[in-house]
Amino acid sequence: MSSNEKIRTGISLKTRIALSYAICFFLSCTAIFAVLSIRVNASLTNSRDKTCRDISRDLYRVYVFGNRYSRLRGIGNAEDYPETSRRIIEKTYPGAKILFFHRTPLRGDGETPGKVFLTACIAYNNECYEVRADDDKIAFARKLNIRNHLADVNTICDRIMQAEGRHNISIIMPGDDNNDLLDPQRIIPQELLLAREQNPDGIFECGSFRYTSTLLPDGKTLLVGWNTRARDVFRKRNLVLFFSVLSAAALFGILITYLLTRHFLKGITATTFAMSKIYDGDYSYRIGVSDNDREVLKLIETFNAMNERTEKLLNELKVMSDNVAHDLRTPLTRMSGTLELLLCDRTLDEKTRAVCASVFEETNRLKELVNTMMDISRTNSRPDELDLETIKLNDFLLDFHEFMQPAFEDKQLDFRLELPEEKISIQADRKKFQRLLANLVENALKFTDSGFVAISLSRDANGNAQLSISDSGCGIPEAAQEKIFDRFFRADSSRHLPGNGLGLALVKAICDAHKWKLSLRSAVGSGSTFTIGF
Repeated sequence: MSSNEKIRTGISLKTRIALSYAICFFLSCTAIFAVLSIRVNASLTNSRDKTCRDISRDLYRVYVFGNRYSRLRGIGNAEDYPETSRRIIEKTYPGAKILFFHRTPLRGDGETPGKVFLTACIAYNNECYEVRADDDKIAFARKLNIRNHLADVNTICDRIMQAEGRHNISIIMPGDDNNDLLDPQRIIPQELLLAREQNPDGIFECGSFRYTSTLLPDGKTLLVGWNTRARDVFRKRNLVLFFSVLSAAALFGILITYLLTRHFLKGITATTFAMSKIYDGDYSYRIGVSDNDREVLKLIETFNAMNERTEKLLNELKVMSDNVAHDLRTPLTRMSGTLELLLCDRTLDEKTRAVCASVFEETNRLKELVNTMMDISRTNSRPDELDLETIKLNDFLLDFHEFMQPAFEDKQLDFRLELPEEKISIQADRKKFQRLLANLVENALKFTDSGFVAISLSRDANGNAQLSISDSGCGIPEAAQEKIFDRFFRADSSRHLPGNGLGLALVKAICDAHKWKLSLRSAVGSGSTFTIGF
């Protein structure tokens, strides 16, 4: 495939810019969405976890105090308990854990002002005690029968579930036999018990719930979980919504980017079209100056100036070449005529006649060379002046084969003709096509000493007609194949044979003028095949 074909079949710049925009837009939006999703998901999860921790804290205290919890005031965390009182409790109850404390006000008797006592709730040997330290000693202590408060915990649980929805929240307190102390009829799943053992005082997920596990003073565990299905459904819906909106925005962006790019590249497109016109031989074409950007306008103006100068130089060269050719052809014609008259004179001796005949032959060769050069220049510079007509290739090739057959018989070569059953016609300049075919066949005849020369007409894989001229001759070296269509080029193997190196250059000019594709396949010692794709 040639470079021009690669350019035509490749992705256009407009499409690449639009796709690049879409990819960058899609990736950047996806990254932003991922970050936002993670943050929203974390925020939602943390919010629900905080709710479960608050519920666990309240149920924990109800489990400890029973219905007294609603009447207690000023409950504080263990970290805020006075250090002096803490040391007194740890001295009396070694290894005790202060859970929290509450403030107990004591009224005065009129003469003595009231006082606020800090009563600590501690866990000691899987039991729970209320302890008040005062004056370097334990002033008050009593054991709390926390197992008798399950009914109060159940009452609070019912209120919470009614408020939150029984499908949205789960509160479980596994007993010693792994039954639910809050609902004896409930069967606790084994995977939940295993997860509880791995996370006795933390957060874990099991099934469709996310649980907050709280270790109670008596060694039991309180599980408060929230249903994650709503979060997952919310996440999926937003994911679908996001990618739907993103896809629509990306497609719209591709369209807008493509249109904008096409507008910005309008001048480059016009320049490319002008180059194709010049490639076809029309050097008079100019690009119209429109409302393009400054850089594109500069490109167009420079291109037009360059093309104008090129056209001027080519016209000067063409005029000079035509004048030189005419100036050469006129004296050569006179010389040819004079020599022809001399050869008709019967009084000339044989030596003079032989010299005149040789000069006459060389003069005709020079005339043929000049005429061929003018034909090549005329075909290249004015491809639009072809005299096109419909040529029936099957009949044309049959007549041509019959006409050329005697020349191959004289050289004892096999001259083959392969035609399809269907009739194939083309639009071409008959004289130029005849000259093209004659040059290729005569070239094959010249370089083939034994074997065959074949003309084959067929259709390629795309259904287009193609004509092949192949031979079993000496072949063309690979290094010479790129220059074989240049004017006056002759390979080393052909320098001993008559010719001027313009035959294949004329063939190439005729193919280019008709916009036919000419290709060569050859190997030294294996012959050559010239193929013309119509």
